[in-house]
Amino acid sequence: MNVVTHATFANWFGGVYQDERNFFPQFAVDTQGYRQMFPEFVIDDEEWAAFLGDKEGAIVGQGLAERFKWKMGDRIPVRGTIYPGTWEFNVRGIYHGQRVQDDVTQFWFRWDYLDERTPGRKGIVGWYTVRIGNPDEATGIAKAIDERFANSPFETRTDTEKAFAAGFVKQMGNIQLLMMSVGSVVFFTLLLVTGNTMAIAVRERTRELAVLKAIGFSDGFVPGIFARHRALVDEVVPVPSEAAIAAMRRLASAHGIFAGPSSGAHFVVAKRFWEHHPELQTVVTVFSDEGEKYVSEYFLEGRG
Repeated sequence: MNVVTHATFANWFGGVYQDERNFFPQFAVDTQGYRQMFPEFVIDDEEWAAFLGDKEGAIVGQGLAERFKWKMGDRIPVRGTIYPGTWEFNVRGIYHGQRVQDDVTQFWFRWDYLDERTPGRKGIVGWYTVRIGNPDEATGIAKAIDERFANSPFETRTDTEKAFAAGFVKQMGNIQLLMMSVGSVVFFTLLLVTGNTMAIAVRERTRELAVLKAIGFSDGFVPGIFARHRALVDEVVPVPSEAAIAAMRRLASAHGIFAGPSSGAHFVVAKRFWEHHPELQTVVTVFSDEGEKYVSEYFLEGRG
């Protein structure tokens, strides 16, 4: 086929380096034609020669080398998945891209090394890549190649490089659907957690809700108070009943303020706040109850 100017082949490997999350493309490549087929990947001649001289040699992209801090001569163990066993490679070269869009995350090793270690698939490659003189003839050439191998043990399906790359990604599944599904699950989980937290907060304050409803606050007003509570309150300070009652009695005896135990608790917190902030000249609090209904319980001699 005279319109084809160059041809090479490669094979997907699909191994794991250290952890499944450390994904990067790994290809067993044709040492005779792969470099010439992809001149946008720049490799030093001496490094390529070292790669050809080492059956376990590997060429790695600059981005991949930087990601894992690999350097020339490093020994890289890769656990096979499609091809079982531990495969060890020696970094013999680091390629660079001529353009910004060039993929510098690939890992290449020698196809003859793969062929040697997998006797059950001798001579089989993953795909062939051909370069043609006129891109406008791509459709016709692809059809001619497939017709030549039709009804053979190894029928082919020939596509352009762009279509092949898209099909390769599709083999991993519908990425957009997968991302949407994962995002929806995460969002729904966050809604459940947030709703549960809000429900717990409301249950903890059932008595306060009941009091507000009993004194006449509307259904719409009460939830609003609790919704804004977290934004308005800096700190919640617990006050023991004994301390609140003692403060209530002190307010009556020392200051002439006849207040209830809730007001005593307010006084305790205000005094504590002032002690922690001596730079303040004035601290304001609100006494929310009177002492009349607590006279027999807390104020009379011998009670409380």
